[in-house]
Amino acid sequence: MAGDRLATFMFYLSNIELGGGTAFPALGVVARPIPGSALFWFNLNPDGSIEARTVHGGCPVLYGNKW
Repeated sequence: MAGDRLATFMFYLSNIELGGGTAFPALGVVARPIPGSALFWFNLNPDGSIEARTVHGGCPVLYGNKW
């Protein structure tokens, strides 16, 4: 599958006062952005199919900056 990422490693660099988490709806998890923390997940299964459990989205920043 051209263009698909095998995995993602995301660092949180800034202090977000409200919002800005990373949501994984299928897992019922929202990772809070804490400066200096990181997330790692696989986007694809070993056979190259999409790992549906790790489909994610960024929550809006309600107060502060996300970078």
